[in-house]
Amino acid sequence: MANNSSKGSGRGKSAAFVSKSYSSTSEKQSFDDDTARDTTRLPDKMKTPQINQDEKPFLQQALSMDNGTYASVRSNEAIHNIEIHSDQSSFLRWTIALLLGGTAVGIAAPKNPHLPSPMWQLLSSIVGYTYFLAWSASFYPQIFMNYYRKTTRGLSCDFCVLNVLGYVCYTAYTTNFYWNERIIAEYKQRMSGIDVDGGTKQSEITVQGNDVAFAIHALFMASFTLSQIG
Repeated sequence: MANNSSKGSGRGKSAAFVSKSYSSTSEKQSFDDDTARDTTRLPDKMKTPQINQDEKPFLQQALSMDNGTYASVRSNEAIHNIEIHSDQSSFLRWTIALLLGGTAVGIAAPKNPHLPSPMWQLLSSIVGYTYFLAWSASFYPQIFMNYYRKTTRGLSCDFCVLNVLGYVCYTAYTTNFYWNERIIAEYKQRMSGIDVDGGTKQSEITVQGNDVAFAIHALFMASFTLSQIG
């Protein structure tokens, strides 16, 4: 009996609390309005997102895709695959063109007479001018990109400055060792020594014409790229 009376008194207290909290419908409505106003003051990231019941989930949208939409997606995939194949074929064409160009120039250009045989002289000339064409061609995409975009945003100014400085030094080195007879003679005199057979070993200059051509061309193109930054 005591337990039943205590349970009854507990329910009576709860009912009294509820009736005291919301003694009238107008007070409850006022409480709900205050809560709604407080919710509107919350930041956007703390608010509960409103879900549009008419909007389908992503998976359901994909499964209910009509033929036209599906065809459009497949068309975009086909275009993407065509672009990949086009890039691959373009890379192959450029590689073949550089190899053929280096071979043609290497055959026509003067050979290094210090190499032991005509075959080595020809091979050295072909490899040298192929590297000259391949490395020289790498300067042009950035220059054309800067021109067509009308901006050099994303291009490092420090890199361009250091690039020009490096090619200035490289051009001075190659041109002097290729054309300056005084420097060539001083180098040979200083670097000459005694051969293993007891004879005098004469040092040879390893700078060739393709080195000089590349250095001058690279200095010009690097300077032109730097001039585009402004």
